[in-house]
Amino acid sequence: MNISYIVPCYNCELTLGTAIDSILQGNLVEGDELICVDDGSSDGTRSVIEEYLSRHQSIRYQYHERNRGGGAARNSAVQMARHEWIFCLDSDNILAVNSVSNLKKVVGERKSGGAFFKKAILFQDNPQVSIGERFYTESKNPFEGYLSRWDIPGASGNYLFKKSLWEKVGGYPEFAGALDTTGFGLRVAALGERLASDEEGFYFHRSGHESYWQRFRKGNVSEAMFQLLEPYFDRLAAGEVDYLRANRESFYGKIVERPLRLKRSIWKRITQKLEAGSRSLLAKGYKPTATSY
Repeated sequence: MNISYIVPCYNCELTLGTAIDSILQGNLVEGDELICVDDGSSDGTRSVIEEYLSRHQSIRYQYHERNRGGGAARNSAVQMARHEWIFCLDSDNILAVNSVSNLKKVVGERKSGGAFFKKAILFQDNPQVSIGERFYTESKNPFEGYLSRWDIPGASGNYLFKKSLWEKVGGYPEFAGALDTTGFGLRVAALGERLASDEEGFYFHRSGHESYWQRFRKGNVSEAMFQLLEPYFDRLAAGEVDYLRANRESFYGKIVERPLRLKRSIWKRITQKLEAGSRSLLAKGYKPTATSY
């Protein structure tokens, strides 16, 4: 199982080398490749990439003439990928040694279209000096998780997935700014696909600097999420679309306190009533017995 590692790059000359090293030194194996897409950087990012290109045959490179955003950079990299399995690492983050091998094991055991690290260790300058931890979880209903929480797999963006899954959902949304990975995760969850969680593994997530997310969050994050959800409005319960339209510029900041509700299918309502009836009978002392036919 070979992997195409992809790294979207924009004005990251100070952090990119460490991210690349974490792939090359302890994760990349024979047959793997590493693809860097420079999204129109104005600093020395391109020079950093070219220096690695001169020393490593496994690295490939593409350059965008203008800055098109993280989603476009990721999509360009996946399009170039020679392998079915893709791992995306942001240019300011770091992989732990041999961490991706366990993701391979997880997708094999779970027969999943992708896998993510449950934990991210937060750091500022030195990954060995932790300033906290962040946890990502998968809901029982993956799509519903994107309507009620922020700690969803897509919010990480640093995970393993199949190229065929990327093709199936139409790639990363290029209109959503730094919600591009959340949007990709939402699209995957909308298909009913469940990403497998690596309960033991982790990656290092750089914090406390002017990252892509920090720049984006100064704008209107809710507006981007509204556009991501629009194709799925028909799945929402009565009144939810009106709520979204009335709170288009603020709802996402309150998604935990005020989650969005899905329509309940007839079968789900019947199942819930049957389960409630069974619990009621058991509470009254009823004991089911085996019956032979």
